[in-house]
Amino acid sequence: MKKIGFIIFTLLLFSCSRNTRTYYFEPNIVDNEELIINEIEENINYDNIFIEIEIEKNIIYDNILPRIMFVTASNGLRIRSTPTLEGDIIGVSLFGQRLIFDGKTENMVTIDEITDFWYKIRNKDEWLFGGYLSEEFPSEAFVLLGWWDNRRFQQHIVTIEPNYEFTSGFKESEIVLWGTWELDNEILVVNTVFVEIIGLGTEGLVYHEETEYWKFRIIDKNNIIIERPNNVIWELIRSDYY
Repeated sequence: MKKIGFIIFTLLLFSCSRNTRTYYFEPNIVDNEELIINEIEENINYDNIFIEIEIEKNIIYDNILPRIMFVTASNGLRIRSTPTLEGDIIGVSLFGQRLIFDGKTENMVTIDEITDFWYKIRNKDEWLFGGYLSEEFPSEAFVLLGWWDNRRFQQHIVTIEPNYEFTSGFKESEIVLWGTWELDNEILVVNTVFVEIIGLGTEGLVYHEETEYWKFRIIDKNNIIIERPNNVIWELIRSDYY
């Protein structure tokens, strides 16, 4: 008799109790930029069993970061310590500079009548306003600026920066040639530094400096050819390397 009473009590307990379950749904793709989860709250009654479905609200997932973009402001773009105009100015990115971003603000803001996000430079707490950034290289900038892959040897990468610095090296490896550049008509005058390894440790490194004159030919904004001394030819394509 006690056993039958316990069973009846248990059935009544479960028929009257409120069960709360949380369901997680895959977010829907809204556009090419963001994934958004919206809040859903539903109360469903199935035979006195109450189920509450909740989804966290306004979580934004960016599915295209990191992102490569170029500075389109002809006078340069301020770098700030926080994503507001009140943030400290900690530097300036130059016109045509290639930058990699790994974060952005959740909400857009309007500055200079342009509405966009703030973007965070990869691995740094440094922010730039997206209204003066573009994934397309600006047509008015010097075409040679940027990062370039060697068509004949994909691991070789060349960078030519708007601050008149350049590097040449291998992806995920050491830079083997660097220096500064300046433009003299149709010639790049390049002051290079390269390292010769003759032994172990820092004492086994010998640094050489020399000036080279590079001819270049522009195929289009994403393809160039550089001719170095001794018939060294680089066929370069604009890089999407992170």
